[in-house]
Amino acid sequence: MMQDRAIKGKVLRFAVAKRWFPQVEVDVIPTVSTSATSDKPITDIDVMALVPDPFVGFRKVLVDCKTKKSESPIARTLWLSGLMGRVGAVQGVCILKRARVEPDHRFYAAQYGVLLLTDDEFDEYAQAMGAPRSTPTGFVGDIEFWEMLFEIASRYRNLAPAVEFIRRGYWQSTDSAEACRRTIVQLTKIAGEVDPSIPSHHALFGSAVALFLHALTGVVNTIFAGYLRPETKDQLSAALLLIFFGGREAYLYKNTIAKLFHEQQNPGRKPPDLAPPNWDGFLQLVRHCLDAPSAVAHGPLLVLETGFAQLRRTDADSHHDEFASMLSKTEPHAAKFGILAGEYLQRAAGLPKEFSHTLTSHLI
Repeated sequence: MMQDRAIKGKVLRFAVAKRWFPQVEVDVIPTVSTSATSDKPITDIDVMALVPDPFVGFRKVLVDCKTKKSESPIARTLWLSGLMGRVGAVQGVCILKRARVEPDHRFYAAQYGVLLLTDDEFDEYAQAMGAPRSTPTGFVGDIEFWEMLFEIASRYRNLAPAVEFIRRGYWQSTDSAEACRRTIVQLTKIAGEVDPSIPSHHALFGSAVALFLHALTGVVNTIFAGYLRPETKDQLSAALLLIFFGGREAYLYKNTIAKLFHEQQNPGRKPPDLAPPNWDGFLQLVRHCLDAPSAVAHGPLLVLETGFAQLRRTDADSHHDEFASMLSKTEPHAAKFGILAGEYLQRAAGLPKEFSHTLTSHLI
């Protein structure tokens, strides 16, 4: 069971009530590892909330939950401020288990972009921010379902790397394009391990699609800012390839290496240009997203809720789509983008068709 579970649950419900895209217990690992063993986290983020922004895609908010009464407000402020700089967050919230926080400490923390609250103050803060307890938060706002998602790693050992990717690997990506690439690669690795007859595997797929949509938001915003809507498919393809692989020089270098490798493996056959799998499908997905670029950021939460619905406690739950329906009515394009992203990833990674079919049927 998670540490500080109760307060993390409160924060999670608050984030989802605000329609922010949440992630619970994100491991932070070094950018350069010198250890002979696998990367070990240097710290972790209790709750990370991604706030949709029409210009930059998402803004990160980090929440630190500490239930020990001996925690120093200033020490936690300085730690959280440093972590915000490391991951590019714009706001931090530190929730402390104490009777009160000194006003001078609050003002000091505010200078570092950190809000200090006591555990008892958080409900009042959430109410003032327009997220009262009565606001629906669905399955994604219930910390029990996050625990069920993480438990997939222990129940299905071959899927543990995918769960680890959700908790740490994805969030170490340097930019949106890298995050897209890494998500495709991760799903490709587990294509032979997932079983369409197991609901939790659909939940894992939904979580991956949600992360992919989160990354795709940044890619679409970059294309829209530079081209609005590219006039031709070739123009869009050329722009996306350069963005997807880190710029012109990086793409030319990687393309040359890929062609040399292809020639060694397939003598006498002309090597293709470097591109992600199912490139035409990806182009089609981005073209649709460019019709409503600001709506792409609302897709991840809806898709994650749909995936978590597969983890619901009983099949008799007749209200499992209530929150998802509310989200899709608020932002109709989000469901469309979720369907297209799911179909693309299923084909690109070579997963069984049932995964995208299930996601599509729920979103429709």
